[in-house]
This record gives sequence, structure tokens and C-alpha cells, in this order.
Amino acid sequence: MAYNPQGHIRTYSESAHESIQEVEQQEKDGYCSDEEEVITQPDPRKRTVFMKIMKNFEVSTASHYLKCSKFSQKRFNSKWQLNTLRLGLLIPNLVVLLTSLATTEVMWFFYYFTYWGFFANIVSLVTSIKAVTQPEYYQQAAVVSTDVSLSMNIVLTFLFWYFMAPLVFPDLSWSGVDLFLRFQMVTLHSLPLLSTAVNVFLTDITFFKKDWKIIMAVGSSYSAANCIGSLALGHQLYPVVDWKIPTVSIAVFCFIAVLMSGVHLAAAHITQKHKAYRRKQGSKDRVPKLKGKHTIQFNTSISSQNESIMTDV
Repeated sequence: MAYNPQGHIRTYSESAHESIQEVEQQEKDGYCSDEEEVITQPDPRKRTVFMKIMKNFEVSTASHYLKCSKFSQKRFNSKWQLNTLRLGLLIPNLVVLLTSLATTEVMWFFYYFTYWGFFANIVSLVTSIKAVTQPEYYQQAAVVSTDVSLSMNIVLTFLFWYFMAPLVFPDLSWSGVDLFLRFQMVTLHSLPLLSTAVNVFLTDITFFKKDWKIIMAVGSSYSAANCIGSLALGHQLYPVVDWKIPTVSIAVFCFIAVLMSGVHLAAAHITQKHKAYRRKQGSKDRVPKLKGKHTIQFNTSISSQNESIMTDV
């Protein structure tokens, strides 16, 4: 039973009903979703043309990231400590980074899309670790870098194994330098996606659909790096992408950016739905479950007690 300031005891059934109503209202308002700001938006009829244009360029704010993601909280019940797991994921990535630094030219980290995804993954893991103890400084960077890493690595991993691997691996032997190259290719095009996916899967993190502009901007900006790399090295970095025909190259990278944005939208939809589901289940679990109807109600106001005392006297 719960105390009501109006002077009577509320039943468990009433509390349960009100808790469920609260959750349903939060879902209608869009708890931790892109729709939650609708109730605070000005009347669309009162918006200026400039406001309507700028609305299309809005992204999530730091307060949204702080409110809807908790890097110290697990998404599921697990025996693993999150930062211990993240550190375990970060160490092999750092080993691969040191190996790549020792065997490749530094500028390749700028020229090749693979290394963009690799560094996005490392930044994601480092900021996720720091966001546990200092969310006010690192949480926004952690959410955005994790979002970028997930979208980028899903796309580039698929493109590599579907298009590039059949062209690269048949020419490599199973000994010497070729064996090392095989190992390097496999780790660079699997470990970043695995690390980011595990981090997202286990962490209570929520992405926002409106941030597709960030993903689109990052994906599109790589076209400049690819162009510079092709000119500096004197050859194509990837098949099909030939800057002698710039329209085709630009179209390819625009398509990649669209794919990344699509992955982001799907991830945002899933994480928002899971956040709403967990909140709904948590509210239901906090309400005691009793059999039958409990309708015990009585008046406890001070005035009624005084009246009964005067009557007895």
C-alpha cells in the first residue's frame, strides 16, 4: 500500500495501474528517442523559413547523450565487468596497431578506409572506458565514436570480404611475409567490428536517428583522403575507384556514406526500442504482484480523527 496525501491509503492495484500509465505516457512522449523533443518544439506554424532549414541539420546534444547512455551500466545481466571487458578488447587492437605501424607507411593510416574504421574503434573503446568515471567529459565522444565505428566497420567489413578478399587472398601463399599479410588482413577487417559490436551489445547505449548527418559527413569525407592517397601513391587504392573518372568515384563514396547512414538508422531504432522495453519491464518489476483485488481504503485525516475523539467523549 502507498500513502496518498489526500488522506487515504492507496491499494497495490492502484499503484500498479498508475506505474503502467506512467510508462505508457513516457513511451508516447518518446523516452530516449528522436520523438521526445516534439512536445517542446515550437508551433510549426510559428517557425521561420530559417528555423525549418536549420531543423534539418540538427544533431543530438550532450544532454541527450548523458541522459540516455550509461557506460557503467550493462544492457544485460552479465558476470563481466564492462571496463575489464573493454580493456580486454582494446589490448589486441593496440597490438595490431603497433604491428601495422612497424610494417606500413604512416600515411597509409590516412589513405585507407580500413584504418579509418580501425582508429574509430580504438577511440570508441578508450572513450567508453573513460566515460565510466568521467561521463561529463567523455560520454558525448564515446557515443559518437561508437556510433561512427559501428556504422563504418559494418560497411567496410562487408565490402572487404565480399569484394576485396576474393581478389587479394588467392595471390598470397601460406608462408613467410604472405602469411603475415593474411593475418594482418584478417585482423584489420574483423577485430574492429567484433570489438565495437561487443561494446554496443553489452553497454546501455542509445543512438539517435537525427545523428545520421554525422555518419554521412564522416563517410563522405573519406573521399578526399582516397583522392589524395591515389595521387600520392600513383595508383588506385581500391577497384572501381579511379579518380581519372571523378564522377564514378564520388558516386561510389556517396553510396558508401548512404550505407553507413542506413546502418546507423537501424542501430538507433534497435537501441531506442530496447531502452523503452527495459524501462517498461523495470517499472512492472517494481510493482508488487498480488492475487485478487485489494480495496482496503480508510480515512486517516486529522480532522476525522479529532471528530471521532470528541464523539467518544
